Amino acid sequence: ESGAVLYKGMKRNSSRNGYGTLYYENGQIYVQGEFKNGRPDGYGTIYDREGKMLFQGGIQIGKKD
Repeated sequence: ESGAVLYKGMKRNSSRNGYGTLYYENGQIYVQGEFKNGRPDGYGTIYDREGKMLFQGGIQIGKKD
């Protein structure tokens, strides 16, 4: 996940599943939203390393819709 090192949120079977937040190593939010099988999947928001929103909407298996 491109430098992202910390996840806070729901997990199932030791994998990111449900609502959560993935952070860059500098503490800024990277992805906030729904996760499935460890990857962003569902409605979410993606930010750059400075905290600027890059995308908001549907994300499917790690890809933006």
